[in-house]
Amino acid sequence: MSKQTVFKAKWELECGVKITSRAATNNAVESVVCLFCRAFGKEEPESADGRKRKRSQNIQTYRAPWRIDKMKNHNNSMHAKKWEEYQKCSLPEKKTFFESALECNTDLSIYKVSSTERREITAEKEIVETILEELLYLAEDDQEEIVQVDKKRDLLGYEPMHSGDDETEYYRAIIPSTFQYEAVLRAVGSGLSFRQTVNVLEEMRDLTGLSNKFGNISRRKVLMYVRIFCGEAFQTIAEAMRFCWAFSIALDGGNKASVPYLDFRLRFVLGFELFNVHLIACPMYESHTGDNMFALTEKILDVLCPNWKEKIIGVTTDGASNMTGCHVGVVSQIARLSNEGFFRIWCAAHQLDLIVQERFKSMFNENFIHVVQGVTGHLRRQKNLIKRMKSTCPRFIDSRWPSMGRLLDWLIIKRREVQEHFDERNPPCRPSDEWWIEVYALDKVVKTINITFNALQGKQLLLDQQKQYLENLRSELMRIGMVTTSGSSVPPRPGVFQVGSFRMSLGSAEAFLLNIGVGHVVGLVNEFKESNEMQYKALLERIVYLFLNLVKGIFTLSPERNESNAAISACAPPALPLPLVEAGSFRFTTALLEQRNRILATYTDDYIDSLEQEFIEFERRYHTDGGFQELVQNTSKCQSFGQAWGWLYEKYPRLVTFSGGLATTFPGTSTVESDFSVIGWEKDEYRTMLSDLSLEGILHAKQSKELMKIKVIMNTLKL
Repeated sequence: MSKQTVFKAKWELECGVKITSRAATNNAVESVVCLFCRAFGKEEPESADGRKRKRSQNIQTYRAPWRIDKMKNHNNSMHAKKWEEYQKCSLPEKKTFFESALECNTDLSIYKVSSTERREITAEKEIVETILEELLYLAEDDQEEIVQVDKKRDLLGYEPMHSGDDETEYYRAIIPSTFQYEAVLRAVGSGLSFRQTVNVLEEMRDLTGLSNKFGNISRRKVLMYVRIFCGEAFQTIAEAMRFCWAFSIALDGGNKASVPYLDFRLRFVLGFELFNVHLIACPMYESHTGDNMFALTEKILDVLCPNWKEKIIGVTTDGASNMTGCHVGVVSQIARLSNEGFFRIWCAAHQLDLIVQERFKSMFNENFIHVVQGVTGHLRRQKNLIKRMKSTCPRFIDSRWPSMGRLLDWLIIKRREVQEHFDERNPPCRPSDEWWIEVYALDKVVKTINITFNALQGKQLLLDQQKQYLENLRSELMRIGMVTTSGSSVPPRPGVFQVGSFRMSLGSAEAFLLNIGVGHVVGLVNEFKESNEMQYKALLERIVYLFLNLVKGIFTLSPERNESNAAISACAPPALPLPLVEAGSFRFTTALLEQRNRILATYTDDYIDSLEQEFIEFERRYHTDGGFQELVQNTSKCQSFGQAWGWLYEKYPRLVTFSGGLATTFPGTSTVESDFSVIGWEKDEYRTMLSDLSLEGILHAKQSKELMKIKVIMNTLKL
C-alpha cells in the first residue's frame, strides 16, 4: 500500500470516525465506521416533506483506498447540523462529543463491523524464551500436569518460526477470531475469572444472537488467549521502550499468596501522551538482596530494550535499604550504568506517610488508644444502636493514621447518636471531653493531609507538580495552626515553642481548636479549660508539637536522592509548558546538556540542534504574543502532560518529546502498590494454583485498551 493511502490516526478526530478492524500482519487500518451514524443516525433534510421514504439508518463504513474528502462529504450531506456543531468544537471537546449518545444507543450494529478474521501475533524469540518461559512459566500451575519441555511452548500459545538454518527466528500465535480474542481480554480485564468469562460470553452470545462472532469458548481457550496476550503485551511495550529516548521504572517487592514478587511499572511518552503501564510482576524466590534484584531487573530489561542503560532516566522506590543502598542497592547499581542526568527518587507519599505516622504517636498515646479500643468494641456490640443508626462503627485495626482517620470521621458524623447512647447507658468506656476534643483536632489535621496524600498517588503526577502539592500542604498546616518561621537565635518567649525554624504558641493551638468550625467543640474546650487547666495546657502542648513536627518534616521532605541516598535540594527540570518557559533558557540548556548522551542513543546531533531552535521560538513567542502567552498560562490548570502539551505538539514536536522524557520519572510507587492490590485480588485463597504466567496475562489484560492505544500512536509516529 502506498504511503498516500495509509489511514492517518488524526482522521479519527478530524472526520468523526472510529477504527473497527486492522490487518493481522501489519496492524494497518482496514475499516472505520462513521460515529455520527452510530451515535445520532442520519438527519432528514429540511425539504424532506416531499420524499416518499425516509433515509436508511445504515451505519456508514469506509475502507481503503482512503478518501478524507468522501468522509467529510458524507458528514456534510447526512449529518449537516451535527457536523457543523462538531467542527466548532475544540480538540478535547471532539474527544467526548459522541460519548453520551453512544452510552444511550444500544444498537448492536457496531459489532457487526467488528473483525472476526484470523489474526497472527508475533513475539521475539527472547521475549518468549526468557520472559514467558524462563521467568513466568510454572508447569504444575493451573492444575495442569507436569509436561515435557518440548510441550511447554504449546501451553504458552506460541509456535517457533524457523529461519533457513532451522534456528528459531521468532514465535507466532494464531487467533482464529479477533472478536472472540478481544471479548475474552475485555472480560478478564474487568475482573472475571476464566470460568466466569466463559459463562458470560456464552450468555452474551445467546442474548445477542451473534453466534458467528462469539463462537465456541472454553476455559482452556480463555487461558490460552490470556497467555498469548501476555506475549503480545511485552512485544508492544518493548517496541515503545526502543522508540522513546527516555523512560523510567518504579519497583517494589512484596508477598502475595505466599509468592514473593518483584513488581515493575514503566513510564514513557509517545507523541504527547504519557503512559504509566504495568511492566511485570516477576516471582523472585531468591533472597531479596540488592544484587539478586538487580540481576533480575537487568535480565528483564536486556530482553525488552537492549540499550536500556543508555535510555533509563530514573528509578523510583520506597526507600528500602536493598533498593537504595550506596553500594549494592538496585538503584545504585542501575545509576552506575546509566548516563548523566539520572534521577533517584524515594516515594514522596511513602515519606509523608512515615512523617505523619511518627508525629501522630505523640497524640495516639496509650490512654487515647485504650479509649478508642473500648469505644469501638462497645459500639460494635450494640445491635439496637446499629439498627437505629443504620451504620456500624468501623473496626479498630491499628493506630496507623489513615485507618484512624476513617474511624475518627465516622465518630464525628455519628457523634450525636453515639453521645446520646453514652449518656443513656453510661458504660465504663465512656470517653471524656478531652478525648472528644482530640478526636476533632486529629480529624481536622487528617483531612487536610489526606487531600495532598491522595493527590500524590495520581497516575499522571509529575515531579514538579508533586513539589507544589507538598509546599501547599505545608502552607495550609501553617495557616490553620498559625505556625510562623523565625531565623532568630533568640529563644522564644514563654508559651511559644520552636522546632527547627518554626514556632507556634499555646494561644495558636487554642485558636485552632476554636476555629475547627463546630459549635460543640467550642463548648467542650471551654468546659475542659475551666475544669482542668493543667490537663488542658498539656493537650495544647501536644497539638503544638504535632503541628511543628509535621511542618518541619514536610519542609525537609525530599524525594530526590544522591548516590549516598541523602536528600538533595536540586529539583528535576520542569516538564510542563509554563514552568519550562518561566525557568528560562539557561535552565533548559542545562537540562539539555545533562540529557545529551541519553538523547543521542535515539536521535542525532541535528535533532538536538532543531530542538534548541524550537525552544528559542517557543520562548520568543511566549514573550511577544499575548494570546499565545495566555494559552500557555492556562496549561497550569491541566491535569495531565497530554492536556498541557497536546495543542503544541504539531508546532513543537521535538520540544514536547524532550519534555516528555523529563516527565517520565515516577514521583512515587503508588501504582506499584496498586499492582500488588490487584495481585492479591486475583490470586486469592481460592485461586492459589493460578500460574505466574496466567496472572501476568491478567494484569496486562486490565490495561489492554492502553496497550492498543500505544500501538496506534506508534504506527502513527512511524509514518
